[in-house]
This record gives sequence, C-alpha cells and structure tokens, in this order.
Amino acid sequence: MNKLLKILVLIVVTCAFTLNAEGQNEFRKLHRGYSGRGYSTVKPFLSNQEDINIIYGPDLPPAEWPFYDSTGNLIIDTTEINPRKTVGEWCKEHFFETNFITAEKNDCSININPLFIFEARKMNGNDTLSLLTRNTRGIEAFGKLGGHISYYTSFYENQGGFFPYEKEYIEKYDIIPGQGHGKEFKETQLDWAWVTGQIYVRASRNLEFVLGYGKNFIGHGYRSIILSDQAFNYPYVRSQVSLFDRELFFNSIWAQTQSWNHDSDFVSNNHTFHNAVYNVLGWNPPVLRGVNLSIIHGITWKKSQKSNFLAADLRVSPFRELNIYAQARYNCDDILDKKVGYQAGFEIFDVFEMLKINAVLSFLKGVGVLSRDRNPLQLHIQAEYNSNSLTEIDPLQKPYSFAHYAEPLQFSLDRETLFISDLTIYNRVEISLMHSDSNIRKYTDVKLSLIANNTTGWRIYGGGYKRNDETYFYVGTSICPERRYEREM
Repeated sequence: MNKLLKILVLIVVTCAFTLNAEGQNEFRKLHRGYSGRGYSTVKPFLSNQEDINIIYGPDLPPAEWPFYDSTGNLIIDTTEINPRKTVGEWCKEHFFETNFITAEKNDCSININPLFIFEARKMNGNDTLSLLTRNTRGIEAFGKLGGHISYYTSFYENQGGFFPYEKEYIEKYDIIPGQGHGKEFKETQLDWAWVTGQIYVRASRNLEFVLGYGKNFIGHGYRSIILSDQAFNYPYVRSQVSLFDRELFFNSIWAQTQSWNHDSDFVSNNHTFHNAVYNVLGWNPPVLRGVNLSIIHGITWKKSQKSNFLAADLRVSPFRELNIYAQARYNCDDILDKKVGYQAGFEIFDVFEMLKINAVLSFLKGVGVLSRDRNPLQLHIQAEYNSNSLTEIDPLQKPYSFAHYAEPLQFSLDRETLFISDLTIYNRVEISLMHSDSNIRKYTDVKLSLIANNTTGWRIYGGGYKRNDETYFYVGTSICPERRYEREM
C-alpha cells in the first residue's frame, strides 16, 4: 500500500511539474509572437488568482485574448495598447515636435531636453581676428510632483571667444556678462559653467512659494529698471499671497547676492555676501480689465550698511494683443545725484490679429487661395525707452549696492531707446530685428531663424549686427533658455 501511494504521489508531482513547465513555454510563445508589434508584457489581473486558463489564437492581439478565472468567469482586459513607433517616427516626434524625453504617471512627470549652443562669429574686415566660436553642452529637466509641486533645473558647460569690446568689459570686472566668472581656456577663450534650479509649491489657490537658484524679473518690458535678469544667478526664495480672487496680491523676493572684487583670489573674504529683498504689492482692479498696478520697495544691506528704493510698475492692456507699460524708480540714497529713473513702452504680440488682418487671411484660406489650416503670419513689435538712475555708482565700489557679481540687478545703461520686431511665418521661420540707441553705443541686429522645434525652442539661425562703426556676423544652432546680453553691451 505504501509503495502504491509513493507511486501515485510521484505521478502527480511529475504531471504538475510538466504542466507548469508547459504553461511557462506558452507565455514565452505569446511574448515572442507579439513582441515585434509592440506587445512586450502580459498584464496581471488579480493578485489572488491561483489558476488562470489561457485560450488564445495566433492572430488575436492581447487585448482580445479571453481570460477565465478558476470559477469559469470571463476576464476582459480593456487596456488600450498603442503600437510601437518606428525609429523614424520617434525621432520626428521627439526632435521636432515635443520634448526629447517625457515620462508621466498619475500626477508626476519629468521632461528632459539637451541644451546646446554651437555658434561661429566673425568681425567684418578684421583679418587678424580669427573666427570666434561658442561651444555649449548641457541638459535641462522639469516637470511636476503631484498637483501642487513643480520643478526645473538646468546645467551646461561653455567655452567661447569674445570680441575686443567684450574683452574690455570682461577684463574690467573679471565677469562674463550675465554668466559669472570664467577661467582661461586655450589662451584666447574662456571656460565657464551655468547651473539653475527652482522648486515651485502651490500651497493653496492663494498661496505660492518658489525656492530657487537663478534670476528674477519685475516688469513687462524687455528691460527693467527695478529688477532685471542681466546679472548672474543667485539663490532666492519667492512667495506670493493673493486676496479677493487675485484682485490684490503681495509678492516678496528674498535673495542673497555677492559682491565681486576682481583683484582678489576667488577664495578670499573680498567676496562679500549681502542680502536683498524686493516687496511687491499689486492690484488688478476688477472694474478696469487689463490694468495692473504694483508698488515695489527694495532694500539691500550688509550689517549696518544699506540701500533702498521705491518704485512703481504699471501695465494697461486695452486689447488682448496690446500691452502698454511703464516703470518709475526713486532711489533713497543721499549719495546719488540722480535719484529718478523711468521706463515707458508698448508691445503688440500679434499685429495682424489686432488689426484683423488675419481675418482676411482666413477668408483667402476659405476660398482656396491659402491651403494651410492656420494663418501663416505673426508679427510682434515692441518699443521702449529706459532711463536709469544708478549709473554714477560702480558696483565694485559699493559692496552693498543692488548688484551681483559686479553687475547691477537692474538695467544698467544711462539711457536707451529700444525697438524689437519679429515676423514668424508658419511658426517655423522667424525674421527678427533689434535696434538699440544708448549713451555708449548704437546697435542693430538682424537675424533669420529656422525654428526646428517650437516646444524646446531649438532653432538654426544666422545674421549680423552693427555696433557703432563695426559689423559682425554669426551663424549657429541652439536650444538654450538664457537671455543673451553680451551682444548688446
């Protein structure tokens, strides 16, 4: 009897092992049969299921396989499975249409893009000055963590050469305009790095926080006489409290800035840290749509030494496409002879839309003259005048002034008249013009760009600019979020 029982147990174990091995082979067979179509895994249904009988046909995709549980009930997988893209389709989408890498699940996401600037520049008529290049490589990442937190970070490494007027500025302050300190590279070039990052937290509908390392900007123009983005990056904390359905808001920026003494070593105590605070009280009156008025108080200090100012910022938008803006600033320091600065300007985001020219283009499209689904032209223009009130003070001479790394935190020229125009064709071709007339130079830049990716900002461009009596040409390609001021010095 014992011998018979041992034989029966051996038969049962052998059969169970055989069935189990055959079941694994069936799963491998399914995997091999559909991996080429983009189906690579079999999704489990219930974690407590012990027996699942699989019936399948060779031409049925996984979504149509009938699954039965141990009681005989049919389990239907309704998960939509997207077919795998070809290499060409993936490259077309991620290089020319969307972010390079995107991952999203529930309320969390991450987007990753390469950053680069590859540019060659040449001074016209100067055969002794070799071709200058800029070589920038880096990466950016941004996304969200849940419904209330978002983030952004970027890093890139640079090498580049500079024209004589740029070298003069760099040698005076030992600072690359807006880029911080650089070190020598291959005798004639400089090497420098760039890092930014911020975490945005929306605690509630009326309370927001930002912890970051980068730049801030107060105003609606291209320049700002209150707080500009032309200086180097700095650590900051920004908060905003809104009241009465965002009719009234209070914005505060706390920053740590650093004076720079180029006659000292980098590790010396001459790199004096000081603090700066910008408090902004804003009002969006409900009876005056498109009007925003802000009062700003700024203060910077180091121990008992301090500087402060009062300012106002106004924006009026009579139409959706039009902004009329102005700023005024009063410096409270007795040491300054010139205490008042101001800005006035306007910006039209789309001239054709505001003048209803696009309605004519839509009519031409309707009658078949234009075959594209969207209006092909968009014209942006902007004009402003700036007058600064801090030109008498060199940031190197006053370590507690509104400056960072030897550059003012606001528009730094004594006066400037500025005009900007951009004509975009089918969102892919852009012709841009910038003209600036200031107390130290006249500057005109004309550029033609091919926009390869509207999402990432990748563009291929070429153009030239005239600074006073000298003419310069450049060609390049870039994905880079920085505002570039070095040509406008």
